[in-house]
Amino acid sequence: MPPSLFRYYPANLQTLENVKRQCFYFGSVADFNDPFECHILPPAAKDDNASFQEFRDHYTQNPEIPMEIRSQLEHMDMAAFSRLIKKVAIDSLVKTREDFIAQRGVTCFSERNENLLMWSHYSSGGAGLCLEFDTASDVFRKARKVQYCEKPPEIDALEVTLHSIKDQDATWIEKLYCTKPMDWCYEQEWRVIHVQRGAVYHYPKECLKGVYFGPRCAFHFIETVCLILQGQNRDVSFWRGSMSHTEYAVEFTKFTYTPAADVPRS
Repeated sequence: MPPSLFRYYPANLQTLENVKRQCFYFGSVADFNDPFECHILPPAAKDDNASFQEFRDHYTQNPEIPMEIRSQLEHMDMAAFSRLIKKVAIDSLVKTREDFIAQRGVTCFSERNENLLMWSHYSSGGAGLCLEFDTASDVFRKARKVQYCEKPPEIDALEVTLHSIKDQDATWIEKLYCTKPMDWCYEQEWRVIHVQRGAVYHYPKECLKGVYFGPRCAFHFIETVCLILQGQNRDVSFWRGSMSHTEYAVEFTKFTYTPAADVPRS
């Protein structure tokens, strides 16, 4: 885990509200800009006689299943039983993925605060801001680093279902949430998953370390953010971004904000 993670924001009223309320939002990946979010290869179930026998033992010895059904499964031809289990496992995997997407929320961060594409895509073309968070805060203990791959994950439905009936952690779905196409690797992204989409997390003021204003950020927006934070967290550092004259890069200069009312009059 890096010591700091960054989150980009556009220049709008919602951003000002988030800064004022000291919060970030857990959205649904269904609304994200990558159409391949949580995408997997067509689910499959490998032929594994040992796994099929484990399923048969589980279902025929489970007292919660009616005796009539247990008897039918016990006397079913193994080939027919295998086909049934493969279908059940694949259907279950697909439903679990759909339910996870429908219910869970995600909030995203980056290891970088100077990436030109990030400023362009997520911060109003450089007119917004980027917040720096201290990862020692509790919420970041659950942060997971996004993995970038050349092709979608392939998941064995039988293996996933066996883990489920053994009450083991179903980490495959969280790994799926943190896997993206290689084209997005420039983001160097970390994600925090919440059990409920639409949830709002209010972070402690000490969690916010710095504010980086984009090179196109308007003065009135900078002043409004500074005034808000001067009233609730005077330890936050402010950085003004500018476009480099020698390379394609954003450069930051630290500044101290002084409200107009505190400026000495001549």
